[in-house]
Amino acid sequence: MSKAMWIKKIQAGVNCLVPDCVDAEEWLRKTQLDQRVLIDPRRPRNPLHHRKFFAIVNLARKNWPEQSDGSRISEKQLVDLIKIKTGIVDMFEAPDGVIYQTPRSIDFASMSQDEFEPFFKDAMAYLSSVLGVDPETLNQETYSQ
Repeated sequence: MSKAMWIKKIQAGVNCLVPDCVDAEEWLRKTQLDQRVLIDPRRPRNPLHHRKFFAIVNLARKNWPEQSDGSRISEKQLVDLIKIKTGIVDMFEAPDGVIYQTPRSIDFASMSQDEFEPFFKDAMAYLSSVLGVDPETLNQETYSQ
């Protein structure tokens, strides 16, 4: 089954999930009454929250300390650094025994809104500490740009 959307409703005083797309409706019709099913509950990502994250990253880039060669950090480098500093990584051991970290994806398919919210909070704390401002100021500066 492709991704199916459901809406939480209260029917007859009971919390329940109601299909919110054709795929979910079709799947539900094929399911027998009282049949147990597994559902992977995820709140879809909020695109505005995602855009806000990248607006903050771009603001941080403009105020980021210069690298030793005088260049500025790229958006990708900064996002990867934030992922590493906030623990959004996969770790693996190379044949020589060295442990490496690779940043995981934060795209909409890879990270639900429930996972993105603490990542965003941790990213704000990290950026604030490097830039020497509190998270609220960083957040407000993003809107004034």
